[in-house]
Amino acid sequence: MAVLVKDVMLKDIVTISDEATIGDVVEIFAKKKIGCLPMVDENGLLTAFLSDGDIVDYVVRNVRRRNNQYNHVRAWYQVDCFSSYLKKCVDDKAYAAATHHVITVESTETVKKVSQLFQKKHLKHIPVLDEGKLVGMVTRNDIINGLFKDYLENPDAVCIEE
Repeated sequence: MAVLVKDVMLKDIVTISDEATIGDVVEIFAKKKIGCLPMVDENGLLTAFLSDGDIVDYVVRNVRRRNNQYNHVRAWYQVDCFSSYLKKCVDDKAYAAATHHVITVESTETVKKVSQLFQKKHLKHIPVLDEGKLVGMVTRNDIINGLFKDYLENPDAVCIEE
């Protein structure tokens, strides 16, 4: 019997509202020691996915944009505005930094099939849905553990199909 995603996924996950700010997200990342968060709307439906990499990309992009936008003013007054631009990013909506076309898997999917998705898309985490509702998260480590469990149950089976 194949190991399913629901057998290895993380069920107790932290989510954030799609109204959260960059500052809120960074605080949650630090307190919970996590690197990604699914964003949900008021009905609990997945609207986006936010990783620590998304935050870094967003902040760098926006600080550079603001810096270039006001470059002539900075040169005139000889002011370093980096910290003020960074403070403005903290109040921006995290939804603007998030991935909106989220790759998800169903909880009934096999670990073997999801391992191929991880490899093909170079992902670290994938939200897990059950009938369209967010029920968990699966990581690369969860998949490795699932493949190992699958192998132990049937050592003669093909581990991953081409």
